[in-house]
Order: sequence, then structure tokens, then C-alpha cells
Amino acid sequence: MDKQYRTLANCNMRQEPSTKAAIAATVQAGAIVHVDDTRSTDGWYRVQVVNGWISGELLEAIE
Repeated sequence: MDKQYRTLANCNMRQEPSTKAAIAATVQAGAIVHVDDTRSTDGWYRVQVVNGWISGELLEAIE
């Protein structure tokens, strides 16, 4: 089940759940992304914009 989140800052979407992973895309602050909560890895969430990962510290759930 996916949920919508809003990015809290400009952030780099990563190809893997690590700041050392290659950048897949840059997402602007305030962007709405769809997150698959079942694919969380060490505080990183798989998002459905382009395939990549964003740190949970840069996301805010939308109720």
C-alpha cells in the first residue's frame, strides 16, 4: 500500500538506500511523492516518481 508524502527540502533521490549511492534524480522541496511503506530500509523509503530512494528525514506524511 502506498502513501503520499511531501518532501521537506530539495533532496537527491538515490539508486540505493545510502548517501553513498548514485543520484537517480533531484526532487524539489514540496514535491508530492508516493511511498511504498513496505520497502523501508534503514530509514529510507522506496518512492514512485522514478525508481530511487529518499531519506525519511526529508519526507512528511500527508494525512
